[in-house]
Amino acid sequence: LGRIWQVVEGEEWPETCTEFNSDIAIDWLQSKSVWQRSSASQFFLEQGEKYSKAWESLLTNQSADQRGKSRAAFLLNRFGLLDQKHIDLMLTAEKEDLRVLGLHLSRSYEAWMAHLPDLVLDQSSVVLLELSSRVAGASEMNPMVRIQALTDIALNPDADELVMSVVGSVAADDVLPLAESISSRGDTVSKIFLHLFQLKKNNQIFQAKTSF
Repeated sequence: LGRIWQVVEGEEWPETCTEFNSDIAIDWLQSKSVWQRSSASQFFLEQGEKYSKAWESLLTNQSADQRGKSRAAFLLNRFGLLDQKHIDLMLTAEKEDLRVLGLHLSRSYEAWMAHLPDLVLDQSSVVLLELSSRVAGASEMNPMVRIQALTDIALNPDADELVMSVVGSVAADDVLPLAESISSRGDTVSKIFLHLFQLKKNNQIFQAKTSF
């Protein structure tokens, strides 16, 4: 059996080097080559956190490539060095992938609560999907704040079927005011949500009646 060592697009082969060091690794974190990015990440994982300053510089560099920033955030998080200022930076990033990663790497809802008013208005359905998942799972949030956030997400015109299905996964009793608010949206996505909501509510009523 053979082994695939490099995955490339078209005829663009990644460069190799005879001597590998941290400077080259930082450059490779931003490479178009998945192989180079993975090799650089593995190098830093094996070296430990002694290069954390370089990762932080990459993450905070406005002109750095998004792929490199994502890898830098992953490395900082891997060694427990990702803090609130890094999360804030990612949640306000221009690229949607970094905003999604910032939400994903947040350890608790408090980390992104300050950004909630802007996040619920995000124009990326990918960001809204991650946000809806985090809000739906944050049962420790203030109930009114949580329901209002879910309502704002669902009323966002960029919320697609996947986002609505996550919003609809919240307990029916909790989202009754939400369902009523969403009806004002009047498009196909909101109709799908209301249908799923009614099915979920009916199922909960059935389970309550048949439980002993």
